Amino acid sequence: MIGTRKENYKKIIENLNKNNDVISIISCNTCVRLADTGGEKVMRELATKLMEDSYNVVNGHLITLPCEDHYFENVKLYNHINTIIMLSCASGRANALYHFPNCKIVSAIIDRGVIITEIQTQEDGTVKKQKKIRGVKS
Repeated sequence: MIGTRKENYKKIIENLNKNNDVISIISCNTCVRLADTGGEKVMRELATKLMEDSYNVVNGHLITLPCEDHYFENVKLYNHINTIIMLSCASGRANALYHFPNCKIVSAIIDRGVIITEIQTQEDGTVKKQKKIRGVKS
């Protein structure tokens, strides 16, 4: 599973134009939802904040795994949508670029690394799971 963190809201809106962008938000419903950086709740919060700040958010799509092509088959964008905000890792963003080449793609998430679950057996015999992020250098 990929470890992520939310992009700063100010950095997201630096890539948007209130007058020209017609926005759809696409979120992964797996890794980033588990990391609380995406999923339906975060997607709705971001959409609400953007609309309060006068951005034209038209809709949103929750995709199980945007890093896999076939999950994009059910995503239908209205013709006037020209901007997608991605709540996904870089793989999901790359797939959005492939499937929607005429749209501006804005990433709202930063990859941190891979989450590794380490299982440790304690002296008393109990098992403890510990999650660690294994960072990657770009």
